[in-house]
Amino acid sequence: MATYTDAKTVAFEELVASYAQKALPIRWEVIDDECQVELVFVFKRPQRLMRKKDAPGRIQHTKKPDIDNLCKSACDGLNSVVYTDDARITKIQAAKFFAAKDEEPKTIITVRCGESPSLCW
Repeated sequence: MATYTDAKTVAFEELVASYAQKALPIRWEVIDDECQVELVFVFKRPQRLMRKKDAPGRIQHTKKPDIDNLCKSACDGLNSVVYTDDARITKIQAAKFFAAKDEEPKTIITVRCGESPSLCW
């Protein structure tokens, strides 16, 4: 049975792969070892949370997209770039926020694989 991945998800996975390739050392060899991944998703802060009385720092994001779907897409994007397959991931830590008032949206990914140095971008 074929699976369907929508265009937005494919675009995000490709973006993750592209940023990972740029962040990797020049002679990076794809890792076939256990990995741990830490993901922080920072979304654009909605205008309704920009009032003076609203906290200036990051705010927990409790709306869609679901954090498990974000993690799946980010980890899939790293397949064959950082590690051979996301099945090699043994631990994931993840959080999602609305950005602080003076912060740009971003995704921060940290990967630790076996004896290799940690990667963060």
